[in-house]
Amino acid sequence: AAAAGASSSTGAPKPRLEITHPLSKMRGLYLHGDVGCGKSHLMDMLYNEIPTAISKKRVHFHQFMQAVHKDMHAIKQTHGRTMDGDQLMREVAKKQCRDAEVLCFDELVVADVADAMILRRLFENMYAVGVCTIFTSNRAPPELYKDGLNREAFLPFISLLGDRCHVHDMSSGTDHRLAGTKTETFLQPVNEANTKRFEAEWRARTKGDPEKSVNLTVFGRSVPIKRAAHGACRFTFRDLCNSDMGVADYSEIAKAFHTVFLEDVPQLPPGNSDAKRRFITLLDELYQYKTKAFVLANVPLEQLETPHGDDDGAVPAHDQNEETFYAGQLIGAGEDKFQMRRAISRLQEMRTEEYARAPHLGSAVAK
Repeated sequence: AAAAGASSSTGAPKPRLEITHPLSKMRGLYLHGDVGCGKSHLMDMLYNEIPTAISKKRVHFHQFMQAVHKDMHAIKQTHGRTMDGDQLMREVAKKQCRDAEVLCFDELVVADVADAMILRRLFENMYAVGVCTIFTSNRAPPELYKDGLNREAFLPFISLLGDRCHVHDMSSGTDHRLAGTKTETFLQPVNEANTKRFEAEWRARTKGDPEKSVNLTVFGRSVPIKRAAHGACRFTFRDLCNSDMGVADYSEIAKAFHTVFLEDVPQLPPGNSDAKRRFITLLDELYQYKTKAFVLANVPLEQLETPHGDDDGAVPAHDQNEETFYAGQLIGAGEDKFQMRRAISRLQEMRTEEYARAPHLGSAVAK
């Protein structure tokens, strides 16, 4: 491959890494389309049909990037300044491809500038090591990281995706998550009757066991869970979303508990807000591990986001600009609306009997 990447210290274009491994010459698949069109379901079917003789791994894309940054930190700690950026990417790529000839990435989204700046080098090195990739995303490759900071440095990754994967648009105009038979796991509004039902569900799920406080360990620090019983845990919206919790904390909760009870969920603001971003991330993790959720909310599911121009009673947004930062990410207004629509669609599926019957995946998702 002869396309140029970033410039070297001398100012000359830095050539794209030559990919010669036979396995990487097999083009993978990039599935994209609107929420609920069946991308992840199709990828799972493909994953399950891969012969057992071929090593494989399926992982949510942001969990993969978490692991990449963790590996980068560990390697830097070991080698200090003796290793340059290219060597670092080679070592990370080797580790990520060590146990898999086929890697399936669910929900590719790029909103973090730190991720955007390393993806081309990371995946070039992974293809050089030898791997076939399958992606799902709500965005076509040219739409990834749209309007992001320093996007021109990200564009070679888009070209690489086109080189290494067949791209297929699965948009159908149908959200299949709405098709299942609904169960009463989303209660609204917060009133005496629904509060009693919520409490009754909690007692039923916990088999009447006494509540206790447990601690989860996330990257060496303790995350207290104040109310837990019989594999279920219970929080208020403020506990989880108006706190300093992040994706790693939500991931551990989703893995550790088969059911999460979440109460006092308010109507959320139309712009970007820390609380809303955390809520969306929490739902992503619960959905990924097939963790069951019981929700007590102030408004109907379809009205979780306040209409523009009507934010009475909503959680205040820290910034109502068209573009705003959250946890190092630049989120455009269009992307923010889309992410909230995807979250509501997922909650719709999480209310179905089909989802209720699905086994809790625990730590199995990342294997």
